[in-house]
Amino acid sequence: MRQRLPVLAGLAAVVVTATGVASAGLLRPAFTTAPHRNPPQLGFHGWAHKPLRIISFVPSNYPNATGLQYFGNGLAQSKWNFDFTRAYGLPNGTIATGYQVNDMPKLKSNSTGATYQRYVFKKVVSLAIPARPDRQTIYILYIPCAAPQSLDGFGCVSHHPLITPKTTEPQFGRLDSMAVVLRPPSSSTDSMTQAASHEIAEAATDRFPNGWFLEAANKDKPWLDSSPFLEDEGRGHIEVADMSQGARWNEKYVSAPPSVNTTYSYARIYANRRSKLGGDPAVPSSPEPYYNVTTKDDWPKVAAGSTKTVRVTGWSVKKIPAWTVTASVVSWEGSNAGTASDPCAIVGKTSWKVANGGTFKVKVKAKAGKAGKWCDVKLKSQAAPTADGDVSHPWFVGFHIV
Repeated sequence: MRQRLPVLAGLAAVVVTATGVASAGLLRPAFTTAPHRNPPQLGFHGWAHKPLRIISFVPSNYPNATGLQYFGNGLAQSKWNFDFTRAYGLPNGTIATGYQVNDMPKLKSNSTGATYQRYVFKKVVSLAIPARPDRQTIYILYIPCAAPQSLDGFGCVSHHPLITPKTTEPQFGRLDSMAVVLRPPSSSTDSMTQAASHEIAEAATDRFPNGWFLEAANKDKPWLDSSPFLEDEGRGHIEVADMSQGARWNEKYVSAPPSVNTTYSYARIYANRRSKLGGDPAVPSSPEPYYNVTTKDDWPKVAAGSTKTVRVTGWSVKKIPAWTVTASVVSWEGSNAGTASDPCAIVGKTSWKVANGGTFKVKVKAKAGKAGKWCDVKLKSQAAPTADGDVSHPWFVGFHIV
């Protein structure tokens, strides 16, 4: 192993050449990650965790039906699952099975999770799937979806509806839930498995009011006690996979039947202990250097009818080329319910290039007459794509209009 000479401030390092003649030269300083703030720590609201059981139902007419059928098996045996469950204190020993079906209920414009809970119960009975009170069961449902179809008012956005056990449905446990993947059947396997792993992680850790999440105490005034991360969707609530959106992990799975020899793509999951270290905040660790941006404050004030300029700093754990950052207003008071118009607007540039230690400025204007309102700006960092790297990394800065 090559040894490095100590670096003395202001002095030249002496190097002995192959000819035995000493020469002087300054050693390059080591790379230093730019100072930055970390994302907020998720709160734990209590949960008696059980080991997971994953049961998948995928329509048999999907082009990638076999791959999706066995995704749960791959997940159960994966490093992704090992790192995720360890990060959140879930017991070891995830088990999984999958089925191809030809009777998935068709979505309507106003479908609800109750319809799919009834469907899951019928499948559990017809397939003689036993109750497992010793486990938390998550049912992955791959449901064809295209606008104006919608489930639980989320449109075609994947989510994890709770299962509410009834006395007539003894097969369900009180921690059970669904992970619904709402995509057109032609969607790529990667996009579907990333969505499935995202929802499984959140179903396994957040059964509100218990679990791991952040919830705004005052959703009308989030600047009082909440991070702007909570307002990505304008709901004052954020979960473990939302915190690391854009992060991904690829892992090979080889098992029976012999036709299943594939690489599955997962969503990497935010972990408090990793975030505290100040680098990559998600598990499993990315094979590519992590990068992001940071701001000095969470909720700078901006006067109604005026503008506020915020300085943004780039940082990375290793030296990498400059990446692209785009800014957009993603939520504001009432945006979730569609009851109010956007009180803010980004003035001038909305896209920049930045590298570790570099800076740029974002200028936001608050509309007149909007004092007491707020808006949330998402800063999305995107480096050049790689086969195994993340797609993007988020940072949020909110604006309190005064």
